[in-house]
Amino acid sequence: MSNRAVETIRVCKRFGDTCAVNDVSFAVGAGEFFSLLGPSGCGKTTLLRMLAGFDSPTSGRILVAGKEMVGVPPHKRPVNMVFQSYALFPHLTVFENVAFGLRAASSLSREEIRERAGWALDLVRLKQLGDRYPAQISGGQQQRVALAQAVAKHPAVLLLDEPLSALDLKIRQEMQEELARLQRAIGITFVMVTHDQGEALALSDHLAVFCNGNLEQIGSPEEIYQAPKTRFVAEFIGQTNVLEAAVVESAGSFCRVRVGDGFFLWVKNDPTAGSLAREQAVAVWIRTASLRLFAQPLPSGEDHLADEPVNRFQATVTGRSFQGTTTDYRLETGPGLVLRVSRPNDDTAFHPGDRVTVCLPAGSAAILVATAGGAELQEAPA
Repeated sequence: MSNRAVETIRVCKRFGDTCAVNDVSFAVGAGEFFSLLGPSGCGKTTLLRMLAGFDSPTSGRILVAGKEMVGVPPHKRPVNMVFQSYALFPHLTVFENVAFGLRAASSLSREEIRERAGWALDLVRLKQLGDRYPAQISGGQQQRVALAQAVAKHPAVLLLDEPLSALDLKIRQEMQEELARLQRAIGITFVMVTHDQGEALALSDHLAVFCNGNLEQIGSPEEIYQAPKTRFVAEFIGQTNVLEAAVVESAGSFCRVRVGDGFFLWVKNDPTAGSLAREQAVAVWIRTASLRLFAQPLPSGEDHLADEPVNRFQATVTGRSFQGTTTDYRLETGPGLVLRVSRPNDDTAFHPGDRVTVCLPAGSAAILVATAGGAELQEAPA
């Protein structure tokens, strides 16, 4: 018996001349929390609607628990969907809202419906509010009612369409914890659509990143963050600097590149990707948190830390944005060359106009090799 709760095989969806989902294949393991992540218009919600049965693929196959779903209507699929808008009946109490779906979609007895609805509300910790109406509870509580509605039917797969997008930041963070707790408690497969990378990284066992209908990469949160495979993923996940550069020389595990007019960096080279030619066009990818700032003047050039070079260079702070636990800085290292840096606030604070020394271990910079179809990542920083 397959342990795959959901599987898509070369799924395409076209709307006229527009390809919303392009040849997408992936599998979701039973009991996983899986996220479809990407910007607006990337095809993730269209794909979720095809899993639910509200849209049909132009081509390809969709399987749930090993069974073919193409052509099966939504109400006959072993899935349930939680929408952004919650879809609660304002004239029914919280308990009646949860029980309504059970009456409409099953042949349970009245007592079984009461027990199942009570179990679901207890699961989301709202049983004590069962007599209230939706207008009498908060947005976060309404979302939990919608979750109770969905899990009460015991679906094999729960589909969530940006379930937290309508909530303010504090409640959204609380609901992230609630979703994780709920998924662990009932052990069913969750497939969630979101454009919030922090949400996807925090909640998911695995996630798939989409851009313009294409599946860019699939992997664990750690793999996606630490080892992105395409330039889009490298730029979309986390805060990054991407610098256009040219190869100057290769030396074992590292190579030296020229950025702009006469600015040089040592970066990590992936020997399995083949040798890089002199003057080959590449892009250098650097996490904003990988750059260290120092107030005291340090010698420019390269130093060594363990077995890797360390880049040291001077820069001027031109912008500062306080973010709470961190501060984001904008640096200029030369004409037209700008870097963004994110540093914890237990470090020394800098201000616009300050002259600083920047340190960057070569192992914390990655090479993106420019190709006709876009830049592919050779090596991701740790």
